[in-house]
Amino acid sequence: MEPPKPTRSSNGRPHIPRPRNPFILFRCDLVHQRKMQPKSEADDNNVSRIAGELWREMTAEEKRPWLELAVKEKERHVLLYPDYKYAPSTKGKKG
Repeated sequence: MEPPKPTRSSNGRPHIPRPRNPFILFRCDLVHQRKMQPKSEADDNNVSRIAGELWREMTAEEKRPWLELAVKEKERHVLLYPDYKYAPSTKGKKG
């Protein structure tokens, strides 16, 4: 599974995606294996719901490959983007 590639943000600077967590890797593989291409946002929500139910039913042993894959992806991310620091965007105050 190939990690997501950087894209251009609205300000023209590259946006470096965060490394994927074990559940996201599991969900991506589920979509790929079952050819479950969501056609709309509702379909995408349904895929996430199904993946969540399957994930919660899995044992720690069944989740282990996804945990290991996430660690490897994070290590690769550090090598590719050594200066990367997660900085969530802040939205203006409501009021």
